[in-house]
Amino acid sequence: MKILTLFFTLSVLAALAAAPVPDSRHTAESSLPTRQEMRLAEHWFEAITTGKTHRDSWLGTKLPFSFRIGGRESSEILPTWKLTRSRSTQGKTDHHKLTWQDEKSGLRVIWQLRRFLDYPSVEWSFWFENTGSQPVKIEDVQSLALRLSGSDRGGPFVLHGLNGGRKGTDDMMPLRKELRGLEAESIVLGGDPFPSNLHLPFFNIEGTSGRGVLVGVGAPHGWWEARFRERDSQLDVAVKDQSFTIAPGQKARGQRILLVLWEGRRLGSGGGQSVGLTPLRRMARRCACRDSHASSSKERSTTF
Repeated sequence: MKILTLFFTLSVLAALAAAPVPDSRHTAESSLPTRQEMRLAEHWFEAITTGKTHRDSWLGTKLPFSFRIGGRESSEILPTWKLTRSRSTQGKTDHHKLTWQDEKSGLRVIWQLRRFLDYPSVEWSFWFENTGSQPVKIEDVQSLALRLSGSDRGGPFVLHGLNGGRKGTDDMMPLRKELRGLEAESIVLGGDPFPSNLHLPFFNIEGTSGRGVLVGVGAPHGWWEARFRERDSQLDVAVKDQSFTIAPGQKARGQRILLVLWEGRRLGSGGGQSVGLTPLRRMARRCACRDSHASSSKERSTTF
């Protein structure tokens, strides 16, 4: 009888835990998204994929990646290339694919991204494909090139992350750094051939207006590096990849980026919560499970 009572109690608690929670101060401290966070992600996603202006300018709406070819920036090159778009909805995700083609060199840039319709999260990866007859050198690849705007009356941007595993006394310990002016330029995460040696490949940027961005990096080559630059209440965040030359007929993939937009009290207290990683862990697990299923399904093997 006691066992049945215990089982019933646990079942009720599990049902209550799974039930949706309305917007409230409790929601703001959990991994459950608020309506405002969902709107932020929806409007930002629309801005970066369609080029439409977004009234809320706290998060930059230019293409959130960049590279350089022959000394020219991608922001200058891509508008002159042929662009094709496709869009589809699969379950609770909105998929977009943008392809830029340079008719002269044969270089193709493919950007595949998806927005989760039930979480304020956006994920993408992009490829370079050389369909021409000559090798192309691609430099200063930034799989994430994002600008955050703050307030002059607010405090500084704050970086939250976790140290990597270097057999030191501070292994896996949270780090917190204020990003101010020239000091911000000296702060670098990653930069080691082993992706989790110096720092774990994710971090949280706390903005000046109660908002922030969680960033997860999937580095197919192992190496990744994040740099920060603060000027006039604006913060530039760059996740850099290595330069490379792509031969005719070859493809090269950039790093995979996962963003979770948040606002309110998302930093928590103690342990991993001190850097606000619960929403990112939730989405990373979801992406990993989905990709595992996709790799075993012929119908979904071409999705990312």
